[in-house]
Amino acid sequence: MAKSTRFDLSRIYIKGWSAGRDSSVTDSTDGLEATIAALNPYRDGEEKERWALGFHSARSRLETRPAIKVQRTSLPPA
Repeated sequence: MAKSTRFDLSRIYIKGWSAGRDSSVTDSTDGLEATIAALNPYRDGEEKERWALGFHSARSRLETRPAIKVQRTSLPPA
């Protein structure tokens, strides 16, 4: 497999971030690391590490600044 570029790695990080943001995994989840590893679509190398870093970063951020769910409404017809 070809070595990932910096851009590729940034996209992989974002995929991990998105998975972490949308996941119900918490720090109190039994077998936390095994659960995260099972969610990670990358099995080797820097890609695996970068995805996991994104996942952990999203979970950490959600603990300090929870996401706000905004109810979007459609605009009235013109």
